[in-house]
Amino acid sequence: KGADYIWLLNNDTVIQSDTISKLVFTAETSPRIGLLSPLIYYYCTPSRLQYCGSYFDWDNYSAIHFKDLEEARRATNKEVSLWGTALLIKSEVVDKIGLLNERYFAYWEDTEYSLRAVKAGYINKVDLSTKIFHKKHKADLGGIKNYPVHYFYYMRRNEYWLWKENTKGINKVRFFKKYIAESIREAGSCKDALYLDAFNACLAGMLAAFRGEGGKWNKNINVPPLAARLIARHPFFLADVIGFKFRKIFTESLSRMRSYKDRIRICQK
Repeated sequence: KGADYIWLLNNDTVIQSDTISKLVFTAETSPRIGLLSPLIYYYCTPSRLQYCGSYFDWDNYSAIHFKDLEEARRATNKEVSLWGTALLIKSEVVDKIGLLNERYFAYWEDTEYSLRAVKAGYINKVDLSTKIFHKKHKADLGGIKNYPVHYFYYMRRNEYWLWKENTKGINKVRFFKKYIAESIREAGSCKDALYLDAFNACLAGMLAAFRGEGGKWNKNINVPPLAARLIARHPFFLADVIGFKFRKIFTESLSRMRSYKDRIRICQK
């Protein structure tokens, strides 16, 4: 409709009266700036910073959050990823790389969009002069059970697509190994927390990723019960084997043997 900018904003946020004007002012300082985000603070504790940008860690296939404002300020030479919580997008970026990928439906879609903008030659930037406030939800309290079940499905599924589609050769093989190990390990953590719906969601997300099932979660697609039971028996051991963490397996086995021998001595006494 002829707008110069598009403003994506979550419905659980509160902005300041000058948030958009400050973002536009910063965006106008360079034609290379494509995506721009304000600082994101918690609504309930407005002095507490929630997010100030991320950078792509290609060695570990992850988007690592900047830990504080100083690190974000120094990150001028990094490829920056931004949250879609409050995202100002130049319309020319949309003309060049399109809209958000609807295949993702939820989670990782802003990271994927940030990466597309970087590949198109744009700079993604956090504007340190402005802020918004994001309302706290249960996930911020920590603990697996505070996350909704769908979180595990979409996170597992979409992470696979993002890195698979942006790696080549041996790096694709390395990522595939890491992805399977981490998915099974996360499923194991859900099982230990007795969050069995999340355990199944992790496995379903992994299966959907391999099958290329995009969009909204199709709950008719699940890992076969026998495979799920086998994974549930020893998820961390299986994850370590897939991840080639044989030293860790040996060390933990040795520790268990010593503990077993100590228990036998106590019984004999």
